[in-house]
Amino acid sequence: MKRVHNVFHASLLEPTLPNDIPLCTESPPPPVDYSDHVEFEVAAILDSHVDRWQKGSGILYLVQWAGFEGTAEEFSWEPPENVSNASTLVHNFHRLHPGKPHSEA
Repeated sequence: MKRVHNVFHASLLEPTLPNDIPLCTESPPPPVDYSDHVEFEVAAILDSHVDRWQKGSGILYLVQWAGFEGTAEEFSWEPPENVSNASTLVHNFHRLHPGKPHSEA
């Protein structure tokens, strides 16, 4: 039997292709259903910026949702009230990026 070397160069790595097998996909987790509203879990806060057309503080956060970690098309810009239950993630984002815009709330 031929011996196989367990180290290879990073240039040999390729991104994975999306699964194209019909009916063989992992669905994202369901939203958390509260008595008066539905929420999705925030996985990470990726960025923030000021949107002058946004009501209130004008701050928007780029959110990566739990279970939707696949592609950037699944991220969304959300106002602070939509990430109020992820205050620790927001705080950690601003601690790592102190120059980024933040809400006063």
